[in-house]
Amino acid sequence: MNPAFEEILKKGMLGLGRAVEFVIGHARKARVKVGTASSDSLQPILAVEGQLTIQKVRELISAGADRIVKPVIPVLVDKAAAELCDGPPVFVGLMKERGASIAVHVDISASGGAYPKDEGTRSHRIRAAVRNMPFEDGFFDFIVANLATPLQDDIVKAVKEAGRVLTVGGNAVVIDFHPFGNFAKKGSFRLRSVKSIVRGVEDYYKICQTAGFSLVYIRELFIDETVRSLFATDGEKHAFRSLKDTPFLIFLMVNKK
Repeated sequence: MNPAFEEILKKGMLGLGRAVEFVIGHARKARVKVGTASSDSLQPILAVEGQLTIQKVRELISAGADRIVKPVIPVLVDKAAAELCDGPPVFVGLMKERGASIAVHVDISASGGAYPKDEGTRSHRIRAAVRNMPFEDGFFDFIVANLATPLQDDIVKAVKEAGRVLTVGGNAVVIDFHPFGNFAKKGSFRLRSVKSIVRGVEDYYKICQTAGFSLVYIRELFIDETVRSLFATDGEKHAFRSLKDTPFLIFLMVNKK
């Protein structure tokens, strides 16, 4: 190769290398600028746990359950029904009104024990772990299982236990925190259980199959205008604006095969 031509080629390659480095450097700076602008201008939405008290969350769950579950509680003449929930019952009184011969409130917030019979609703109340209830197989004809609580533990075990105590042909409503809801992914306090395996709506089909259920339909509940009135204080109103139109609860109507 001609020495003069070789020298020109070397200088050309050096110039090209510098030009490429310049372009890459500019691209990196642009990405840094965009990233900085995005992080400064877009504020992440805080999880529900970071904006609302547990009492307010309970109010929202109760309001949502009242809206979705109450219309689907059937006539229960001479049938046994149960409500599984964390804390006071919501539907056992209505179960009795609709003819249930036995209506049991299972408080899953404690490990075991019994309450006196509730004379107001003529229902029985017990404390029990949701994964190990003291009833024989197929005892109930209808169940409302409100598992929207940090105490649900492994939701597969909870739903399987509900399936065990439900009679063949019986119906149940299972309530859970929506898998796409804005809930904390880590931390000491989480509304959705750390043990929950649910990552999407399709996971509920698998859980129902494991529990011997057929899934009749699914209803979703969002934090929307229907619950705006529950947000009273300035802080709660700010939380509502932040959480508005985000998924909150999911309701599964199931049948025991």
